[in-house]
Amino acid sequence: MQEADNNKKKKKAKPGRAIETLYRITMNNHVQFNKIADNKANLLMSVNAIIISILLSTLLPSFMKGEFLVLLTPSLLLLLTCLLTIITAVLATLPKNNNSKIDLSQFENDHGKLLFFGNFHEMEATDFVEQMRVFQKEDKFAYDSLSQNFYILGKMLALKYKYLHIGYRIFLGGLIVSIIAFGIAFFKTGVGQ
Repeated sequence: MQEADNNKKKKKAKPGRAIETLYRITMNNHVQFNKIADNKANLLMSVNAIIISILLSTLLPSFMKGEFLVLLTPSLLLLLTCLLTIITAVLATLPKNNNSKIDLSQFENDHGKLLFFGNFHEMEATDFVEQMRVFQKEDKFAYDSLSQNFYILGKMLALKYKYLHIGYRIFLGGLIVSIIAFGIAFFKTGVGQ
């Protein structure tokens, strides 16, 4: 009876449940941050695509007729701002897959890469299963691999947020400069008077 109680205590003392909770929460956070970044990038792309559509549908015909040429420079500034913002938003959401074939020796000390589909999608199923058996040998391998995987995901998220940061700065700066340029053009021509 006492031996059974000792076994239960040993099982309870194992830090597996706390670590699993930590990894589950961390993975959930990574997924949520990734969704937030994708939503922000989608917002940037949508807003700037609408601005480009309005610019091209309203001002381009006027410019072709030779009308409102004073607004050409501010319009081009706004158009360039929108294009650069869309480019950075697309770069933020661009999938980052490893399309080269991975050698099994690369996973010997870096099992975290094995958890990302972009690294194993070219592997044979038997090779993949053989590498996954490493996780069955000892919990340490699984936890180390999860840690490496989170590190890889974190690096990818950092790059995504870097592009978003650049995109928002371009959009904000370009919008301010464009509005000032429109204001100067209106002031010089007396269109607003």
